Amino acid sequence: MHLIIDARCSNISLLMNHATLSKWMLELCEVIGMTPQGKPIIQDFPFPGGSDVPSACLFIKESAIVVHPYPEFDYVFIDVFSCKKFDTDRAIKFIEDTLGVVERTTYLFQRGIDMESKEPLRLIPVLD
Repeated sequence: MHLIIDARCSNISLLMNHATLSKWMLELCEVIGMTPQGKPIIQDFPFPGGSDVPSACLFIKESAIVVHPYPEFDYVFIDVFSCKKFDTDRAIKFIEDTLGVVERTTYLFQRGIDMESKEPLRLIPVLD
């Protein structure tokens, strides 16, 4: 499954500090029942306007969680990709509650490989 969320948030500042961003990603991982493989890797990138903005990746046993905040726009882009099924509603609720999501666009795709046939699955959007 691949959950993609593009969201405008009222609490984007939570993601701007390395310590709170790391804690938030590990909490999301726990909420959806995934297994972190180490700590989030966080890298600051220059953002137009002069400020450095952190982007982060948490490798999980099942794949990865990636977060890209854009504070000047109160926006965040989040990808949760997992070979293991997870409760997308719980993930969305956690993201909405902790970041104060004002509006969002959500995409959910079925991805991966059929473990019995070993054939790749077609990229299939799952609609709400």
